[in-house]
Amino acid sequence: SVGVPADDEGKCKGFGFICFASPDEATKAVTEMHLKVVKGKPLYVGLAEKKEARQERLRQRYTPSSSGMGGGGKGGKGGKGGKGG
Repeated sequence: SVGVPADDEGKCKGFGFICFASPDEATKAVTEMHLKVVKGKPLYVGLAEKKEARQERLRQRYTPSSSGMGGGGKGGKGGKGGKGG
């Protein structure tokens, strides 16, 4: 299924949601489409997460810490860990 929010005038807000039939299909979409440029703009494609969880992840990522870890991470893919290296 697909959902594309619109404003009061019926104009697309510039984002949407897709529900895939399987986790593998969703992961493939993220892998293949994240940061792909469409009409001159890079797409952000990511797995859904609760608003509170996203806010906490961003807070931890961008709040300076005394440990020297976290924060200042420009160009990362979102702090989910994932592909090792």
